[in-house]
Amino acid sequence: MKGRKHLWWLLSGLLVLLAVAIVAVNLLQWLLAPTMIVQYQASDAIIPNPERGLYHVLYGYYPGHADVGIDEEELKEVQAKEAITLVQLNYVLSDFIKQPLSESFLQGVQHDLETVRHAGFKAILRFQYNNGEHWNEGKVDPDAPKERILEHLDQLKDTLQQNSDVLAFVEAGFIGVWGEWHNSTNGLFDSIGNVNESSKAVLMKWLEVLPEDRMVLLRSFRHKQDVFGNQPLTGEQAFSGQPRARVGTHNDCFLASKDDFGTYWPDDDDSLRKQKEYLHNENLYVPQSGETCNAGEEATPYIACDNALKEFAYQHWSALNGGYEPGVLKRWQEQGCFSEIQRRLGYRFTLTQAEIPKQAGKGKTLTLHVSLKNDGWASPYNPRKVELILRHTGTGVKYTFPLQEDPRRWFPGEQQQLQIKVQLPGQMEAGDYAVLLNLPDPRSTLHDLPAYSIQLANSDTWEPATGYNSLHANVHIQA
Repeated sequence: MKGRKHLWWLLSGLLVLLAVAIVAVNLLQWLLAPTMIVQYQASDAIIPNPERGLYHVLYGYYPGHADVGIDEEELKEVQAKEAITLVQLNYVLSDFIKQPLSESFLQGVQHDLETVRHAGFKAILRFQYNNGEHWNEGKVDPDAPKERILEHLDQLKDTLQQNSDVLAFVEAGFIGVWGEWHNSTNGLFDSIGNVNESSKAVLMKWLEVLPEDRMVLLRSFRHKQDVFGNQPLTGEQAFSGQPRARVGTHNDCFLASKDDFGTYWPDDDDSLRKQKEYLHNENLYVPQSGETCNAGEEATPYIACDNALKEFAYQHWSALNGGYEPGVLKRWQEQGCFSEIQRRLGYRFTLTQAEIPKQAGKGKTLTLHVSLKNDGWASPYNPRKVELILRHTGTGVKYTFPLQEDPRRWFPGEQQQLQIKVQLPGQMEAGDYAVLLNLPDPRSTLHDLPAYSIQLANSDTWEPATGYNSLHANVHIQA
């Protein structure tokens, strides 16, 4: 019996020694390896990232209505409670159908956009000559003639240019009821509702008064097809600055019925499939925004969570009205898909792994491999920088390396393998440097503001004070 116990203890001791040896070998291999492999944990948080997600709606100008105005504290409260960074600013121009915009009105728009900037938001603009005040009575409220619209856009040009940094995109507006490009009282469409030379002139004027890197959204993709043809954008045309590459769509009756209350036409199954296939391809490169409008029985099969999530994903939605239609939003909350919609509208970049050198020499090339995926339904539609940041862990001295990456082409569902090579300065201070990734707004007015940088959807990587994403690794720069 004693012999058996002795043998058991001997075997146990050998197993312990073997385990220690394996750990020691692994540790030694890790210490001797030239690089470290870092794995990242995904987060399911709803992230207030720029130029995507739910949007809040406010009126900047609406004659006869007291509840008008853009308040910075209201925007900050909305962001804190609902993780929203987009605001749609509506301007009802009924006072100006027969006259130029007043100086006080233009100053008001300037003030509103400054408020948007101070709050850390981006704006979606819509100008309209009526708000459908008599639509439910079967009456059509007036819009303005083409010449007046073009005059108003010329007046707005300087304000739009000066504040384009805080414009996510604009809606074409101006024409028809609610500025939604139907039921014009000034002949701004042809007899069957297609774009004519007048409405085309309004679209082209929009593209003229905006900087080349900002887009205009039409109420119907069919209006874009009237102007540019039925073929979706190609990768070569995308982000080129060409007019057709700068026009997207806002569907303001999403999932309302089989044809979204006339958004799609014809509405036979084959035609619907082709139209949605067009949007599936087109919206890889332009924003798809809008709102729901019907929670009634007709909409029930379409607004159900399983169908809604499928349509959001297939059409690559970037932004959605977070306040309308309340019955639809309530349905999504009750059925349990609302939080997923909040998370996945637009882009959602998640780090998966990085391979990072443990040390490097001054004046030498530093090479990293970073893997990330886009779990969102779309990609960024406005320009976006990517930078590698090296920050000395002792002194805080920072080195910034711009990278030749374009997040607009980090498409939904795809894994990106970033091979990062940067040339280290010869006079770089020796020591340990934290490795970070920054995805800032390229405009100089916003570049250094964390509210306008992209937060990656990972646990414990975001630095709120800087807007950087930590890669949880240090690299030692040798003396």
